[in-house]
Amino acid sequence: MIKRRINIRMSGLGGQGVVTSAHVMAMAASKDNRQAISNPFFGAEKRMAPAEAYVRIGVERIYDRGELVYPEVIEVFHPQVITQGKSYTMPFYSGIKRGGLVIINSNMELLTEEDKQRPYIEVSGRKGLGVKADDLIDTLLEKSFQEVRSRHIDLGETEMKRIAATIAVSALR
Repeated sequence: MIKRRINIRMSGLGGQGVVTSAHVMAMAASKDNRQAISNPFFGAEKRMAPAEAYVRIGVERIYDRGELVYPEVIEVFHPQVITQGKSYTMPFYSGIKRGGLVIINSNMELLTEEDKQRPYIEVSGRKGLGVKADDLIDTLLEKSFQEVRSRHIDLGETEMKRIAATIAVSALR
């Protein structure tokens, strides 16, 4: 549950849908009666050029626009954001708030065997790591279900789980 506001920075490359993803996330939050705004940030509109987008979601009206300097969540859509510095914000994890979340879309092996045993991974400038996706999905499903149950006690458990899964998947996307 959002207590006040959550700030999300998405970094990727042109053509990956970074700007579209930010827009969809803001629209989903609005549909859930939250205040939300998304801002694209990119230079030349061409494939594989750096692209960023910022999403702010809150319970009160949001007036901030522009670059998001201190996000709670950073989503990295392409490994080149990290490996080749294809990002407007460098290093990519710059400004992440304490206890923040970094999500990295990559098929590269980023975790050691020791890291795989942990429920979460600390953000490291040297490793460029975030959380494990399976644990993130489980947490999103659990928290979404708790929120739906607290708001809709009149629904059956099956319907609550269906709604919670929709919310969890939308939040992840």
